[in-house]
Amino acid sequence: MNFLSHHALALALAPDNPPLFYAGNLLPDWLGISQEGALKKHHLEGKDGALADGARLHLLADLRFHRDPVFVALCEQAKELLRPLPLTRVFFFAHVAVELAMDAHLLRTDPAHADDLFARLALCQPEIAPEAARLLEREALPELAGVTERFVQHRWVLAYETDSGLARRLMQLGRRVGIPTLQSDDQERLVEVFGRLFAIVAPETPGLISRSAPV
Repeated sequence: MNFLSHHALALALAPDNPPLFYAGNLLPDWLGISQEGALKKHHLEGKDGALADGARLHLLADLRFHRDPVFVALCEQAKELLRPLPLTRVFFFAHVAVELAMDAHLLRTDPAHADDLFARLALCQPEIAPEAARLLEREALPELAGVTERFVQHRWVLAYETDSGLARRLMQLGRRVGIPTLQSDDQERLVEVFGRLFAIVAPETPGLISRSAPV
């Protein structure tokens, strides 16, 4: 899942937890973006605290979510939609595109959901990187600190309000993993792909989120 989808699950399961819990619930994805390393299950063994609890929820939810037959089927449909575009690693992009479309559904149907996320994160943003460094037994995570600050300040997920915003975010991710940006005509086709994909993903989003809850 992506940021808003993970937050939706966290709110459903633990609406009164402290802000660092909701930050921890996004921590594995932030670490990937910052290239500070990957958060694995063994990092959380024997670790207490709100940040660790949130990160644990993220990892457990992903285990269920990524194996959900509906998610797998949606990724196959996304692959077929993306295949005409000159993209390498089509499966990777299809996987991410489905997750982005899920977040877009949450944002477009309930903008207050994103407001809630950013309000909670604003209460703890300076604490996230130091707490994460302790969790990973590192001295500091300066890149993570920058990512979380920009995430809260610029509210990245608000780009999902439009299909063009979804396409732009997917291409930004592609550049981050070393894949060149599409030419302008292909970018326009990608926007059209997201329009079609959103119509497929949106009705499935609530069920996918609820079924990802750890048992």
